[in-house]
Amino acid sequence: PPPPTQTSHGQDQCVRLGQSYSLRAQRALCDVTLEAEGICFPAHKIILASASNYCKTLFVGNLTRAGSLDGTIRLKAVSAAGLRNVLNFIYSNKLDLSLQNIEETFKAAETLLVREVIKLCFHFLEGCLNCENCMDVLNIAKKLGPAELRQKAMCYIGQHYKQILADPQCLKDLDRVTLCEILDRTDTEGCSELELFRVAVSWLQHDRTRLKDAADILRRIRFPLIPLRDLQRYVQEMPLMRLDSGCHRESLLGDWLGVGRRVVSNCPAHHLYISILLLLLLSFY
Repeated sequence: PPPPTQTSHGQDQCVRLGQSYSLRAQRALCDVTLEAEGICFPAHKIILASASNYCKTLFVGNLTRAGSLDGTIRLKAVSAAGLRNVLNFIYSNKLDLSLQNIEETFKAAETLLVREVIKLCFHFLEGCLNCENCMDVLNIAKKLGPAELRQKAMCYIGQHYKQILADPQCLKDLDRVTLCEILDRTDTEGCSELELFRVAVSWLQHDRTRLKDAADILRRIRFPLIPLRDLQRYVQEMPLMRLDSGCHRESLLGDWLGVGRRVVSNCPAHHLYISILLLLLLSFY
């Protein structure tokens, strides 16, 4: 992963931040306390208001619903570790991010409306994409909600499909929705339809509870793009193609042949291929 994400300021501002950080460390002149998971963080209203729109509204508007008579603001949906990380950024302009702490850091920044931290979280996830962690980044992006980052992660997976899904652990942790998104993509570079079929079957066979999704998964495979010889050798002999009642002829064969007709409609020589494919698939049932 990349080093801790930081932003830069002028020298004078860095000096002021250092002084503010020192005051907070000494708990000097603190006039407000933020609390998360029972842990208290003394702070300064003026500094919080300058970085957090939530705190600015709270202090300037003199709202009290989130606070108490003792000057403590209790944040119920925020972890102590996430709040600590955001406060450290506000006071030092340094943000330590990892795949392990980014969700709780983002949640704290989202709650306090610290936009700079939110931007840095997205920038960090985008910058650390690699074959080892792209599935983690994708899952985090789904939780945090940035559609652009999710699309970039999916694109990366499509470009490195073979290497990523060759990892048994990755295949184990892959959820159905993400697998369907991968199979539906047309930019899975270097992957034949037969290889996609094998990946889908491996995913289904990993856990018997997944077999109920067999019809939905396998209908995404463009079987007419698989050479007839490979269909006979690999697909026809696959027990799963016979066992799952959900893979009925009406839904799957119509889809498979529909794709085939679109692919070869301008090539009369392939009409026989489609007819043979129909007979082959009907023999499964």
